[in-house]
Amino acid sequence: MGFWMALALAAPVPLLAQGIAPPSPAAQAPITFRAAMDLAISANLELAAVRRARAVREAEVRAAGQWANPEFSAEITRDSPHGDLAIGYPVDIGGVRSRRVALAKEALAKTLQLRDTQVIVLAQTVGFPKK
Repeated sequence: MGFWMALALAAPVPLLAQGIAPPSPAAQAPITFRAAMDLAISANLELAAVRRARAVREAEVRAAGQWANPEFSAEITRDSPHGDLAIGYPVDIGGVRSRRVALAKEALAKTLQLRDTQVIVLAQTVGFPKK
């Protein structure tokens, strides 16, 4: 019992020896409700994931709408014919590009909206149960 008592009494000594006092409750400013909500929104990993997922889906829509790059190849041989030159341009036929864009826009629409996720996070922070 004496060992534990000495340990309990000696625990605050290193802090006092360094000139660092433990923070007192009166020294800490109380946090407001709005500040707590802002902290919950800024530090929430789920919201960060939704923001990034939405950015990825928007980039996929832009990429789906781009035209394909042309292809160029050249080859020289010692046989007859002595050279070969080819230029190609891929062509989307049958509405392939428009279907690709439509699918990307669908995926963007299905992504959970940022505002909806913020409402869920705020409700959970206040104490409402998750549905």
